[in-house]
Amino acid sequence: MGAGREEAGDLQDVIYYNGHLGRRRGGARADTRPERRAIVCGLQVVRRSAARGLPHGFGVARLFGLGEVLPRGVPRRVADGREVRGLNKADKEDTQWFRVFRLDIEEPAADDQPDLARWEELVGRELDGRMLFVGRGCSRSFEAAHFRGFAEFMICFLDDHCATEEPAVMGERRYHLTDTGRFSVANDNFETWPPEEGLPPQTSNRAPPICLMRHAPPKFKTREPWPVSSRESSFIAHLMGVTNQVTNHPAAMATTSWADLPANLILRLVPRFPCLADRVHVSCLNRHWRAVLKNDEQVEPRPPPLPPQLPWLLFPSTTEPSFYTTIGGKRYTLARLPPDVRASRFVGSFDGGWLALALSQPPHAHALYNLNSGDCVVLPRVSQEGHPVMVSVATFSAPPSRPPPEAYLICAIIKGTTPCIAFWQYWMGHWLSAGAPVGGTGEELHDVIYYNGGFHVLTSRERVVVYVPELDKDGKLLHANPTFYDIQQRQDYNVDVEGLREGHNRIDRYLVESRGELLMAVRYMFIKEDTKVLRVFRVDVEEPAADGHLARASWGEFSFHLYGRMLFLGHGCSRSFDVAEFHGFKESRIYFFDDRFATTEPVMGEAWYHLTDRGRYSMARVIVEVWPPEDEEDLRLPEASDRAPPIWWLH
Repeated sequence: MGAGREEAGDLQDVIYYNGHLGRRRGGARADTRPERRAIVCGLQVVRRSAARGLPHGFGVARLFGLGEVLPRGVPRRVADGREVRGLNKADKEDTQWFRVFRLDIEEPAADDQPDLARWEELVGRELDGRMLFVGRGCSRSFEAAHFRGFAEFMICFLDDHCATEEPAVMGERRYHLTDTGRFSVANDNFETWPPEEGLPPQTSNRAPPICLMRHAPPKFKTREPWPVSSRESSFIAHLMGVTNQVTNHPAAMATTSWADLPANLILRLVPRFPCLADRVHVSCLNRHWRAVLKNDEQVEPRPPPLPPQLPWLLFPSTTEPSFYTTIGGKRYTLARLPPDVRASRFVGSFDGGWLALALSQPPHAHALYNLNSGDCVVLPRVSQEGHPVMVSVATFSAPPSRPPPEAYLICAIIKGTTPCIAFWQYWMGHWLSAGAPVGGTGEELHDVIYYNGGFHVLTSRERVVVYVPELDKDGKLLHANPTFYDIQQRQDYNVDVEGLREGHNRIDRYLVESRGELLMAVRYMFIKEDTKVLRVFRVDVEEPAADGHLARASWGEFSFHLYGRMLFLGHGCSRSFDVAEFHGFKESRIYFFDDRFATTEPVMGEAWYHLTDRGRYSMARVIVEVWPPEDEEDLRLPEASDRAPPIWWLH
């Protein structure tokens, strides 16, 4: 594109926004090139080609010095459609204030007429909950509500005006790094940022600083369970704190003969590591092993794919969170698990590494977090009769990584004044309450599972309530009305009730989907003792006698075997697996963990939760076996948690 008079001015910034590359000049106009067709948009003059409809943008003016008038030719920067303008540094004054503008573009009256555009200033709270991070080519806008401890209407900036000192050391110039801070648009005042205890160097011998975009926004992609992507294995290695072991230092290479094994021998060893965590760990031995196992260039021979994975047992802790691998039998710490996740209570999990969290701060807040990728989805608060309440159990209809985002629903059991059910979908700003399915009956809600197109809720009287979500044409949730099964009570149910009344035992119940069937596992825990017995039932549903009648059902018990299956029990996250797919595992075993919320005596005013009632129940032998094993000296599984019970890390 030729340079014309209206294009005068220095190029100050560039951004890729809404399919266009927009450059900011010293003059007030933008240059976009969609598919090599140029559009030049100014305040009053626009040259256009076949492309039409430039989107609205925003601008922010950064002013240096003490002047009150914004002169012509000020430097400009663009941030997600937002432009940042500021005076050149004069008289060594630092940044004094910011102004925020939005670019409004009007459609022309005719095709041969230019667009009209103007900068509209946003005053005070018109930023509408956003905060900006400004830098040349890397400016970003974020919703402050998604980041705990950050205030809205803030603009964080860095010293990027390339002001240099006189050559001081061997003729080398140094660049100022002191003009950094955080500006409040609402209050027109500055704050020290970064805080003084973490201030960066005041000068640099290379160049000004820049914004490092460490985490991308959550991406919702269809994910094949096996093989695990290199991005996910790298993130798991990051959480485990083993990435710093990757090295090519000669001294490290010389310490072991394993470090420089040929690629073909490494690939022959890989099948001996059937567990994902073990494979991630060995890939961090050095760069050679990592390159062979990741195989980003897709060269032959390729690493063998991972076999199907069993759940990992995740132990919550604010100081040392860890997990135990069912395949491999090892415990790994999550040294780099984010603090907010460490301090959360785990209320549900789903395939693909997703967790449902009840956050400790702010109170009564909830979120979804992916252990495989670091993606996070903030959930709205849950309330009952205007009072905030907590989620006790949550489950998913599908992994949040499945596109579009509306393809998954969250169903939660709320234990407020009255137990109730609530639903949430990605587009919703609040939870949709479905009311109390057993209001006034005194029944508790034990578990929830998504099965056969509906959310099935199990009560303490072993009734099953089904919520089938009704969606509109766009896949958005309209409502979910309850339907009850007419379930015949099992013969020995009253015996269990008598034991509860006499205080001899406590009973918990879980729902599991297995081979297309809906199972109920009943767990018997005796007072002052751990779990002693587990029983498994299958719901047998009959067709209703006539339309409008409830479907009749009954519980049929599995006596001493599960016919080649093994179960992993956890509220909202129970799973069933065929033993034939996993070498070394025996059928008719039920794995469980301590989810009693039983607390020890407070230590320094803080309650600790027992983690000792865990094991593996053999239906054939009718005994509880020790699991995870305690005879391994290096295992050292935690016996208590300062947060909450464990949960399954599902793959």
